[in-house]
Amino acid sequence: MDRDAYIILTKILEGQYQLYKSELEIINKKIGFVEKDMINELAAEIEKEKEIVQKIDTLEQNRIKVVEKLGYKTLKELAENEKIPQIKESLLKLREALINVLEEVKDKNELLQDLVLTTNGIIEKTLGMITGSKEVGYKKDKQKNKINDNNLLNTRI
Repeated sequence: MDRDAYIILTKILEGQYQLYKSELEIINKKIGFVEKDMINELAAEIEKEKEIVQKIDTLEQNRIKVVEKLGYKTLKELAENEKIPQIKESLLKLREALINVLEEVKDKNELLQDLVLTTNGIIEKTLGMITGSKEVGYKKDKQKNKINDNNLLNTRI
């Protein structure tokens, strides 16, 4: 691999790594905001995350172009076929670091999703208890109908 391509590819991979670490920090903040029901702060972090994801996408497109320009389909294939041991080792280390941070991002996103689903379930149950609604029967689209016990028409005289 020529030195210029290696430098460009290394900068792209290091940039991706740093952006994924930033995304991970944002996800951790989002988890805290969901736990504390801080909606405005959560919305602000979501906007920051969108910007980071756009930057990651741009770097990923550039990485793909560089790897393909060098005649390979994947970074792994490129690294494994590299003749210079230092470059090979460097690329494999960067690849491994990216894989690790991506797994961590994925795990945290799954945790956040579970937390949001749990929170929504608690809110629905609480609202159901407050309003006195009960699930009964099924409509055509297989969703349960709800009857509200507090409804004037459903109250015994």
